[in-house]
Formats: sequence, structure tokens, C-alpha cells
Amino acid sequence: MIFDGILAIQISQKIHQAKILMGQETEQWSFRMNDLNMWTVIFCGFVVSLLVSITYHVMNQRWKTADPIQEKSEAETIRESEIKNEKTQRETRIAVLKAGMENVQNEIEHLKERERTTEEKIVKAVRTPIDSQIAILNVQTDNLENEIEQFKSRDANLQQKIDKTRSKIEELFGNFNKRVVNRNKMESQVNQFLNGWCRFVAHSGDDASEVSDAIDRVKQVANDTLDLYYQGVPDYSD
Repeated sequence: MIFDGILAIQISQKIHQAKILMGQETEQWSFRMNDLNMWTVIFCGFVVSLLVSITYHVMNQRWKTADPIQEKSEAETIRESEIKNEKTQRETRIAVLKAGMENVQNEIEHLKERERTTEEKIVKAVRTPIDSQIAILNVQTDNLENEIEQFKSRDANLQQKIDKTRSKIEELFGNFNKRVVNRNKMESQVNQFLNGWCRFVAHSGDDASEVSDAIDRVKQVANDTLDLYYQGVPDYSD
């Protein structure tokens, strides 16, 4: 009976540890009188011992009936019977223990397989939408990069056209200014006009002081006009 109790406690402890590994239990094992696994193993051992004892008793009675002449003493016969009975009980208990351990191992493998299957399902359920979203984002990124390259190409072409147009405008303005404005020639023509006008006024017979004042005013007006005009026009004089 003590041997049955020890085996029952060990088997109960192994089952509890297996449940902890599988995540079904969180508390460490401790001895409890109401442990269902322990009492189940004890009951199985008791039933096996009882069956073996009954079987041995029946067979012994038949053997005695079939062979009334006993060569061995009654004590030796009882001793041998007890030894055989104890051996049979131990073998039976060992077989029960092995069967219990196999059941525990099978349960552990089953729980591991179920855990792997559950993990694969969770990973598949979570990863599939993520992979789809990543694929969509990759396609959108490629499209945006293509559009950016097209915009860059268009911008480069427009910039080339703008640069060519600006160069052409600058060239046209330069040629226009060179053709239209030449300070030396303009000042020479203004001076020729003023000199001719001054000679005309000097020989007009008017008062000398009035003529001098008129000449000074005309020269001042001419100089102011040229300065005002030159402020917005570059000098292309050679």
C-alpha cells in the first residue's frame, strides 16, 4: 500500500508539471489529500492487486484439488505464493506506472502539437494581412518613384527651355540696347545741337546777359535730361 501511495504521488506530480509546461497550470505542485490523479492511481493499483490476489487464490485452490499429494510443506508453499504474488503485484504496478507515464507523454505531445498548430494559425492570421499591406505599399512606392522621376524629367526639360528663352531675351535686349543707346554718339549730337543753338542765339542781337542765362539754362536742362535717361539704360559706348 505504501508503494502504491509513493507511485501515485510521483505520477500526480509528473502530470502537474506537464500541465505547467503546457500553460494549463501556474502554481507549483504541493501534496493535497483531495488530489484526483493520486487517488485514481491508488485505486487502479488496489484493483490490480485485488484481481491478482483473487486469481492466485483460485489457481491455488485448483492446483491443490488436482494434486492432493503435497511434496512441499505448507509454509514453503505459502512463502512461494507470497513471493510470486508480490512479484506479480510489482510487475503490475510497474506496468501501470509505465502506462501512466506513456499517457502523460502522449498528453504532452498532444498539447505541444496543438500549441504549434495554434501558433501557426495565429501567425498566418496576423501575417497574411501585413504581407498584403506591405505588397500594396511597395507598389504605391514604385508608382510614386516613377511619378517623381517623370516630374524631374519634365522639370529638367522646362528648365532648359526657360534657360534658352532667358538667354535669347538677354541677347535680344543686349542687341537692342547696343543699337539704340550709345552715350558717346548721343552726347556728341547733343553737344553739336547746343553749340549750333548757342551760336545762333549769340548772333541774334539780344542782350548779352540774357543770352548767357538762356545758354546756361539750356545746357542744364540738356545735362539733367541725359542723366535721367542714363539711370535706366546701360552704357554700351565703345
